[in-house]
Amino acid sequence: MSTAATSPRHTDIDVLVIGAGVSGLTAAKLLQQAGRRVVVLEARDRIGGRTHSLREGARVTDLGASWIHGIVNSPVYDAARSFGLPMTEFTVGSFQVDSRPIATYGPDGQRLSDAEAAAFASDVHTLDVALVPVIAASAPGSSYGQVVDQALGLMRDEHGWSEDRCARVREFMRHRTEEQYGAWIDDLDAHGLDDDETIGDEVVFPQGFDQFAAALAEGLDVRLGHEVRRVEWSPAGVKVRVVRREPGGAGVVNGAIDGRITDNYNDTGSSNGQSTSKAVVELVFSAAQVVVTVPVGVLQSDDCEFHPPLPQPIADALTVFTMNAFEKVFLRFDCKFWDEGMYAIRRQGEAAEWWHSWYDLTAAHGEPTLLTFAAGPCARAIREWRDEQIAESVCASLREIYADVPAPVA
Repeated sequence: MSTAATSPRHTDIDVLVIGAGVSGLTAAKLLQQAGRRVVVLEARDRIGGRTHSLREGARVTDLGASWIHGIVNSPVYDAARSFGLPMTEFTVGSFQVDSRPIATYGPDGQRLSDAEAAAFASDVHTLDVALVPVIAASAPGSSYGQVVDQALGLMRDEHGWSEDRCARVREFMRHRTEEQYGAWIDDLDAHGLDDDETIGDEVVFPQGFDQFAAALAEGLDVRLGHEVRRVEWSPAGVKVRVVRREPGGAGVVNGAIDGRITDNYNDTGSSNGQSTSKAVVELVFSAAQVVVTVPVGVLQSDDCEFHPPLPQPIADALTVFTMNAFEKVFLRFDCKFWDEGMYAIRRQGEAAEWWHSWYDLTAAHGEPTLLTFAAGPCARAIREWRDEQIAESVCASLREIYADVPAPVA
């Protein structure tokens, strides 16, 4: 049942921030530091957006973002240090071909020798250099797959690369686009990896990346469970219409008093006065300005309406964006069966169509743990699978390169 408090609430809010992910929290923090009165509205029951950490006893698993990709001149790293957050070096998050110990297995399931691995890495670096002018000269609308094929054609025709040599490097480039952007190589724009540069080591958060969001949220007025349905904006200010599903003060972080702005709601109840269901409450927030930091998929949906509509350049851009499919798969074992001293294990060839890279998180997690990724068609397919099916599929791939792969314990 729904109750409503739909008359506009005139408040002393300077800025409403929609979305309590890292972008929204950062905007709110900077605005508050500049003296603005800020309220953050978040539809979920947690902050952090893509930084989402699962805690099971002492075990912490980052289901969302994991890495800071390059700590040199990184404002994210500088902020994490200022917050005093523990970090651990793990420099393979940008799908490097070398620079850290990586065990690479060929299409036949045999591990490449050091010389073979070095030669393959050299080929990837050579293609990276050859790609720069090809991408710069590419026609608008060209895909990353097209420019990779063009550059490989030059390597074949002008430098004598064999078809097999080209195929292995193209496969690596395809997997790189999958892991970096969750996109198939032919779906990514030719310039899609232009900013894919990692300067310095990469780090992960052994106690969870969500600590970063929590540190940003410290001292902010964040309202959880507030789903924005309509944004009315004009030179005179903004009105934001919200559906709230958690009455009675739930969904407040850092001591914010939920009734301070939206105190006019009612719960549904039984004849004895005790609540029998949660109300769906409609609220209106007023402010001078609004900052919208929701995902592209939300902006493309009908869940949130803008009145007047968004400016045409923004609306047009939203019609051509596509949300990618990307999933993380963690497997924990009683003991390690994979190569010692390796940051990652990689597989080449058709057998690696879906599962091709595994990352050793044992040091960060304190127990034998492998992480792999699913992107594009693979990610969309496994969303319908049970966890046991996913684990068996991954382990079946591992058994093609390791003789004895036990069932995972988690």
